[in-house]
Amino acid sequence: MRNLFDKYWQKWTTACAVGELLGMGAVALIALSYNRWAGEPLTAGSKALNLLVMVFAGAIEGFVLGFWQWRVLRLKFPIIPAKEWIGYTMAVAMLGWFLGMLPSLLLTLGNAPVPPEEVEPPLVLILAGAMALGLFLGAMFGLFQWFAFHKYARESIQWVTGNSLGWGLGMMFIFAAAAWPDAASPLFTVILAGMAGGSLAGLSVGAITGIYLNRIIAENEAAGGAQKG
Repeated sequence: MRNLFDKYWQKWTTACAVGELLGMGAVALIALSYNRWAGEPLTAGSKALNLLVMVFAGAIEGFVLGFWQWRVLRLKFPIIPAKEWIGYTMAVAMLGWFLGMLPSLLLTLGNAPVPPEEVEPPLVLILAGAMALGLFLGAMFGLFQWFAFHKYARESIQWVTGNSLGWGLGMMFIFAAAAWPDAASPLFTVILAGMAGGSLAGLSVGAITGIYLNRIIAENEAAGGAQKG
C-alpha cells in the first residue's frame, strides 16, 4: 500500500505552498497598489472596477499556482499538458475572485455608500463565511482541474472532494490574513499578510489534496495508468 505522506506528498505540499505564497503576494500587491491609487471602493462604479482588477489578479495567482503544481504533477503524470492544467487553474481562480468580490458590489447597488468600518462583521463570522466559501470554491477548483486531470488519470473525480476540503481550510487563512492589516497599514505589512495567508492556505490545500493525489496515483499505478517518478 502506498504511503500517503511520502516524499512526493511533501513535494506536492511544498509546491502548493510556494505557489500560493507567490500568487497571494502578487494579489496583495496589486490590490494595495490599486487601492492606494483609486482609494477605498465605496460606490458601485469603483467597486465594479475593483472587481475587474481583482479578477486580473486572480489570473496571475492561478497561473503561478498552476505552474508550481504542474511541475510536481508531471513527475507522475508526464502526459498532462502544462497549458491545460495551468489554463484551467487560471480560469477557476478568476471565477473564484469574481464570485468572492461580487457580493460587496451587489450590496452597493441602489444604496448610498457606507463606510466599511460600519459594516465589518466579527472575525468569527468572517472565518465561518470563509470556510463555507472555500468549500464551494474548492469544489469548483477541483472540478475545473479535473477537466484536465480525468483525461490522463483514472479515479480522479475524488480530486473535487480533496480540493473542497483543502480550500475550505485554506480560505480561512486567506481571510484571516486579509483582515489583519487596515487602510493605514504600510505596504510591507499588507504584502506580508498576503504572503503569510497564501502560504498557510497553500500548505492546507497541498497537505489535503496531496493525500487524494497519492490515492489517485496508487490506483493508477495498480492499473498501469500512471508513470512512476
